[in-house]
Amino acid sequence: MKRLSVLLLVVLASVLAIGCAPKEQEVITMRFNHTLPVGTNHDIYANKWADLVRERTDGQIDITVYPASQLGAGAQQIEAAGLGAIDIAWGDTSQMGFIEPKIEMLTLPFMYADFDELATIFDGPIGEEMNQACIEKGNVRNLAYWWIGPRQMWTKVLLEGLDDTKGIKVRSPEIAMYINTFKTLDMNPTPIPWAELFTAVQSGVVDAGCCNYENIVLQQFYTICPFIWQSNHIWQVGGPIINEDLYQSLDKDLQEILVETAQEIAVEQRAAYIAGEQKYIDQLKAAGATVSPLNTFKDMDEVYDRFKNGFWKETADRLGAQDMLADMLAALGK
Repeated sequence: MKRLSVLLLVVLASVLAIGCAPKEQEVITMRFNHTLPVGTNHDIYANKWADLVRERTDGQIDITVYPASQLGAGAQQIEAAGLGAIDIAWGDTSQMGFIEPKIEMLTLPFMYADFDELATIFDGPIGEEMNQACIEKGNVRNLAYWWIGPRQMWTKVLLEGLDDTKGIKVRSPEIAMYINTFKTLDMNPTPIPWAELFTAVQSGVVDAGCCNYENIVLQQFYTICPFIWQSNHIWQVGGPIINEDLYQSLDKDLQEILVETAQEIAVEQRAAYIAGEQKYIDQLKAAGATVSPLNTFKDMDEVYDRFKNGFWKETADRLGAQDMLADMLAALGK
């Protein structure tokens, strides 16, 4: 009887121990699609962010990065994130006007003089207001703004003034902001998929294109268009955007980790991007390309007038964003 009592106590203790043992932590897997090739600035920092999230959550959130548009490209993958088909997408604000048309205002051509001005808008009330609009209308939340950088014009001929831009066939994304920018510069915008651009220039379908310095070098556009005008005409900003339903399903501490880590990485990513620009400019010059600073374009006063007194106001009127334009100009002291 005594032995039976001892045995029962042992069994009871074992049951209680099993019942009190901590449950194995459920791993939340997420897919992060971005649109640039492996090894680019954004790919490097997307993976750094995924690693940091994994570390800070003790492995509870496991983000897999899919580069080079593996799960979709452009606005398509942004929309997919809103629908929940992708957990996290690359949120290039220049492609998010279908969610909230006023977002177009953030990429007004020739609006920003430098990265500090860019930060003034995106890190301030205007940037947060547009993020809230994306949450409410597109079911996606921007976790941090990362720099994509200003776009530079690369051409087969040297651009010294508006006489040189007239009629040039330039590749354009199928986005009104870009198409109208090129028309304002008297160019002939031609929509062509990014993946077909190099071949399109080689075959003469277009004679020019634009992108940031990193892609001019890595995609070797300078080998077919050796003249680069540092136009800085459209400044692109992006970053990880998460499906809002997924975000709200997470415990508050996990939400905070996602936001805090994305913003920590943004600080590092921005600094690396800015430092990298000069490196790429040096590489282009060493390869024999001609890099012309913005102020060498002899008609810049006319260009600014066309945009500030024409394009910007027309865009604000079309979008009902006159107050937003006024706020932007006030914040930038323009």
